[in-house]
Amino acid sequence: MFTLTHLCKPVGTDVEQGGMKKLCALLTIACLCLYLVSVVARIPKSRQIWDVNGLEKSQDTKCGLKCPYGQYAFYVKTGVEKNEAPTICFEDTIYISPARDNGQRGVNAIFIDQFSLVHYLKSKVEQEDIMVAASFDEMTENLKTDGVKWLKIFGGEIISDVGFRDSYMIIGQKGLQSGYAIEFMKKKSNKQYAPPLEKAGCFTVPMGPFGSEKDILPQLPPTAELKVGENLDNCGHKDPCPTDTFPVMLYTGEKSEEFPQICVSGQIIMTKNLNGAGRGLNFVVVNPETGKASLASNFDTYDKESVNMEAFLESLSTDDIILGVAFDDASRKLQFHAKELLNKLGSSQIQNLKFRDVWYFVGQKGIDGFTPYEKISFSGIDAEWPTPLKHSLCLPKKLTGLKVIPDPPFARNEAKRAFCTKYDGYSDFCDSTHMDDPFIKPVGLTDASLKNNIVYSTPILIIPGMNHNAFVKLLETTLMQPGVDPKFIVVAFDDKFPEHAELAVLFGIRNHSLTSSITYAEQMNKALEAVWTLYPLAAHVIVLEEEILLASDFLSFMAQCAPIFDKDETLFAISAFNYNAAFHTPSMSYLYRLRSPSYPPPPIPLSYSSHVIFILTYSHLSYSSSPFHTPPMSYLYRLIAPFILLPFHVFLLASDVLLMFEIQFFLLSGSFISIGNGCSLIGHLHSQNILFCL
Repeated sequence: MFTLTHLCKPVGTDVEQGGMKKLCALLTIACLCLYLVSVVARIPKSRQIWDVNGLEKSQDTKCGLKCPYGQYAFYVKTGVEKNEAPTICFEDTIYISPARDNGQRGVNAIFIDQFSLVHYLKSKVEQEDIMVAASFDEMTENLKTDGVKWLKIFGGEIISDVGFRDSYMIIGQKGLQSGYAIEFMKKKSNKQYAPPLEKAGCFTVPMGPFGSEKDILPQLPPTAELKVGENLDNCGHKDPCPTDTFPVMLYTGEKSEEFPQICVSGQIIMTKNLNGAGRGLNFVVVNPETGKASLASNFDTYDKESVNMEAFLESLSTDDIILGVAFDDASRKLQFHAKELLNKLGSSQIQNLKFRDVWYFVGQKGIDGFTPYEKISFSGIDAEWPTPLKHSLCLPKKLTGLKVIPDPPFARNEAKRAFCTKYDGYSDFCDSTHMDDPFIKPVGLTDASLKNNIVYSTPILIIPGMNHNAFVKLLETTLMQPGVDPKFIVVAFDDKFPEHAELAVLFGIRNHSLTSSITYAEQMNKALEAVWTLYPLAAHVIVLEEEILLASDFLSFMAQCAPIFDKDETLFAISAFNYNAAFHTPSMSYLYRLRSPSYPPPPIPLSYSSHVIFILTYSHLSYSSSPFHTPPMSYLYRLIAPFILLPFHVFLLASDVLLMFEIQFFLLSGSFISIGNGCSLIGHLHSQNILFCL
């Protein structure tokens, strides 16, 4: 092949050589220009698109055309009404067509699968991936704000104008700036369906300028018109809000019947039949500068995954304030990433949201820490509806985050829920309104003078009966005693009722299994024998039987009685309990001793002032295997009673054992008449003598 240098080889004289050089230079430039023009002429346009009606189809390609080098061929036909599915062909491969029978109503894309559109666009499609999509039948009914925004992430622009049963197609790339996609739409006008679109063409990639989705999403304007409901003065707040704040109200609704409400600056923004409020999570976005709502959206995270909600949260702009409430159930398909996004907006409790729990939240994009405006109300163990939440407040334009996660006023008590799910009969303990109440924890000794008193290191033996609610109350009131030490408390339970042991564990109390008994007295006997094995060094033991409710100063009283009991070897038992004392507090300060025949001894000062007290010399209880016997009663201590009618419970401290049993009688006018043989006549009531015998 001849080159230009061959044609311009120098010959002849210098003059001739100089002329030839100029000629060769001009020819070279001309050839280069011609070459560049031919190259430019051969370069295809970035995109060429034709209506298929006027296109001569290529018979040897499936898409019906061939494109120049560097371009991609496509053929797209939207669905024909609801009868014929769309056709999508890309690079000589038909992905969706009526023949393949894989078109579905809505948006059909060549990457469609079991995931939702937004889910797929967000999590399955990589940056700069190409999307080819076409409508079929009706695509807008379930294409919410976030779906429209995500189509704009692929360069779409006219998607915002697509209406009911319009025809629509798009070819774009993820991250493509809005307006650079290949996008067509036909309106249905007055027809039942819009005419189908049928386009074919070629395009190059990249299709235009790109940006990250995190940068593009906040720039996209809301695609749904925000509606405003009724006015609510100051959003229910009792006082006008200060400058730089605005009123808001959040109401979670009740059960599944009464819809939630969100109020902003005196206007209801979300409620029933307003801006889509409903089951799941309901959000309102507020412009902090104006205090006005700019966007509202509902996400049914009971029925659908929360990917749409994730896109919504990611589209927020810096300083946007977001108000949210959970209604009916919002937890079933609420995914981990959605919770992470809410955490970044200031939530510290969203991870605790479970089935049918209700929740309200106020957060802000860019908050440093955790919001102080958040609360959860938990459902019951059998999915009983929780207590609804309602809160009105004056909200600052800039939220101050808490550096440490605040302790919620109510936390889900999972251990208690598990117990209540397993066992029946605890109507008070397992009531849905108290289901998540924390367990009572022991408190320190409030009276320093009793610090080294033997009572606070004396084992407390609890013997439960069949009344489950009474047993719970006994555990609670025992732990409420100032200075009580849980390691000295033990529950001796019948092995047929392991729930008593599990309940003791919940309260942090030791438990001991007893072989099954026929009678409660037999169970008490076994428990009394076992307690000395469990606490071999104990000098005394306090025994609490079933259906007892301790007053707050029970141990304090026992501590004051302990020195008297230890000094007087003739004393056999102490009785000191009155379950009405908390409501009828007699002003007692003396303990009197009566003998038989009765006569008053000198008073013994006693600082205790909440109980009617009996200290008995010998117990009437006797166990065949017990080391102690039952001598006759010889002494009786008694606290002076006021002129009121009171029922009593009696405590017995037998030898080294404080036995407690229930004897109810009535004391009238403080009178006491001894009739011998351990029997005493107590007053006169309704023309009947009341006989108290030991």
